[in-house]
Amino acid sequence: MVIFALLMMSVAFGIEPNKKGIFLKNILESYKWKKRFLVLVTNKEDIVLIKEVQKFFKNNECRNHERELELIKIIIEKDYDPLLPLYFKNKKGIWLIGYDGKIKAYSRDNSLLLNLYDIIDIMPIRKLEIEAPSIYY
Repeated sequence: MVIFALLMMSVAFGIEPNKKGIFLKNILESYKWKKRFLVLVTNKEDIVLIKEVQKFFKNNECRNHERELELIKIIIEKDYDPLLPLYFKNKKGIWLIGYDGKIKAYSRDNSLLLNLYDIIDIMPIRKLEIEAPSIYY
């Protein structure tokens, strides 16, 4: 299981914190057609949401792996971070990003987690993965 946290990755990869928006865009682009992403964007004061998402992801490790789902946590300093990609600007919450790099679902709170796997499992590529796992894994 890989969990991307931009603040930690910025340090690990020597990327300046003010470049995290570009870094996020590069991550999403480089894993296009390989991974699905659950992206959490919030501020550090929203401890409850951060812990709920982390706990959900850890408790469902196998289900996430089966669906090629990875977590990206973006902890912003202010309510607005001008360096985030356009579709994350001025918003906090949870996004599901598909293999194609497009937003499949969004919620401001943890409600997306309640039907996350149902949303993924009705996607056309996921249906193929279920029918012929040896081809996709």
